[in-house]
Amino acid sequence: MRKIGGLLFLVGVVCLLYSYHIQEKQKESINQLQSVLEAIRNMDNTGRSESIKEELSSSFNIDKADIKRLIILSIPSIELEAPVLPEPTQEYLNVALTQIRKNQVPGQGNFTIAGHNSVVYGRHFNRLDEIKIGDQIQLEGKQGKFVYQVESKKIIKPTDVDVLNETPGKREITLITCTKSGAKRIAVKGHIIANE
Repeated sequence: MRKIGGLLFLVGVVCLLYSYHIQEKQKESINQLQSVLEAIRNMDNTGRSESIKEELSSSFNIDKADIKRLIILSIPSIELEAPVLPEPTQEYLNVALTQIRKNQVPGQGNFTIAGHNSVVYGRHFNRLDEIKIGDQIQLEGKQGKFVYQVESKKIIKPTDVDVLNETPGKREITLITCTKSGAKRIAVKGHIIANE
């Protein structure tokens, strides 16, 4: 009985250490990506952009064409600022948020974004469940800055994909992540209120 208890304790310690290791690697990747994104935001047009894009491309194996289409999502109420990559690949989801449909344009139709509900507080869509009706969501990229206002937040089944459909004549945004258990999805929807 003592051996079983010791073995279970050892397995628990190994699991905790592995979790800690993964969390540290994710933090390292996030910090690296955030520094590159900050440099992209603050760069002048004197050729520095190519070296930054090269660093992002090599550090995270992100296609150079995708870097040019990078969008920054900000939700001040939950202190989130994160890159949104243009393709929903698992590799991209590990380091950033992604567009659900490829080649979307902010401010047109239903701009859909997916992100992991990370175990790390504040990472990706970990705090999406805290968002409130009336909060603002901002997208900033090559096309300009777009501000949306949250109009709904609901828990849906993974098969409820109609939230991703476009409503004719409406410019909106939809954010999707898993619930903490992973059994359902959190869907946040907003409509555009400003375009700068």
